[in-house]
Amino acid sequence: MLFSTVSIFVINISQSINLFENIDLSVISYFLPPFWFSALLEIVATKNINKTLLILSFLALLAPIISVFIYTKFTPVFEKNFKNLIIKVQIKKLKSII
Repeated sequence: MLFSTVSIFVINISQSINLFENIDLSVISYFLPPFWFSALLEIVATKNINKTLLILSFLALLAPIISVFIYTKFTPVFEKNFKNLIIKVQIKKLKSII
């Protein structure tokens, strides 16, 4: 309930002061993933191609691949540390029982 009220309030305020029309997102868009995927959709839907859209689309395709690589690389380390944590908790429980 609170979220919907706040979102309506923000939308009304932003429309009355033209908040989103005055913001320049040219540099920020390279760091926000929604812009990457919307650029890919823009190229597919409208056939509009420019340098910025190509870079953002490249990020949309490359970022998930890099994320999966990082995930598979660090999963064994996480599992090892998690297993050690479980063992320490079990030892602590056994000590508290005794």
